[in-house]
Amino acid sequence: MMQALAPQGFRYGARTFQDIAFHEAAIPGWQQHYVQLSPGPFEGRLDILRFPGMTVVRERMNVAVEVMETAPGDMLTYFCIPSRSGVYRGELDLTGGSFGLGSSWSYHGVCPEGSDVLMVMVDRSRVPRLALPERGALKCGHNPVDVRDMVDWLMSLMAFYERGGRQTQGEGDEDGNGLDGLLPELILDRIGAHELHTDWIGQREDRSGKVVRLSRDWLGDRPGELATVSGIANDLNLDASDLRQAWKAVFGASLDKILVARRLDGARRNIIESVESGRRISDIALDWGFFHWGRFSGRYREFFGETPTETKRRYAGRVGDQEGLRAVP
Repeated sequence: MMQALAPQGFRYGARTFQDIAFHEAAIPGWQQHYVQLSPGPFEGRLDILRFPGMTVVRERMNVAVEVMETAPGDMLTYFCIPSRSGVYRGELDLTGGSFGLGSSWSYHGVCPEGSDVLMVMVDRSRVPRLALPERGALKCGHNPVDVRDMVDWLMSLMAFYERGGRQTQGEGDEDGNGLDGLLPELILDRIGAHELHTDWIGQREDRSGKVVRLSRDWLGDRPGELATVSGIANDLNLDASDLRQAWKAVFGASLDKILVARRLDGARRNIIESVESGRRISDIALDWGFFHWGRFSGRYREFFGETPTETKRRYAGRVGDQEGLRAVP
């Protein structure tokens, strides 16, 4: 997976995406499922800077996104959010100036429009001097000043390599000397300083958090199944209004709208796949509970900025062949 973003011999590479399904699969080692929540053509970008045993990633997306993800289990992952970013709502609320450290942790939340996150993924064997968290655990903190300095510094490193500075392995780097050997150690020092100001984060234990976990697990056990708020509430012996209020309280978004967005997302993924499978778009629409073709097409266009037919035409002959890595020479 890492080679897809940074081919051998290159330290820095960037990739842009016009579809969220391809974007979510491109970060090395992560298990992710993204669902677009706000209307408009999707625009995503990943910048990657790679050193032996360490990968720095900057992820940007223009639309609001429901994120369901699990960090790599064999790596320690540090993340920080620039101060200009909005509020990330979910099982853990994050804002500009937030940062975290952990391994194999899972997160379910909603990223705001214009989200921007920087991550550093480090082989666990490289960080014996840090207080390594247990797998699945996450430590978080909030310090806008320190995060601003970290963000500015990491972005300056990426800009240096993007301009062509030391794009390939240089003399003296094979044994860990030289710039490429020093920078990972400097990055680890900065992460270690942040680690001193973090606290362990557990699950939300209020009623809204418990209701969301119950319903999220219910949905997770039924991937691809058409779901309604009333149906979920009946199965879980909950009041539908309580269920709606819980999702609104945790994610700042309507569960009804999230369920519709998931159906549109599923239909779009199937339409892209239909370039190879040959399935008719009208059959796919029916599978996802859209029974009126004209209304489905209009809603789809309003949400994604193109009709279902235009999506299929655009991907004809290109499935799995998204924009390749732009490795700056």
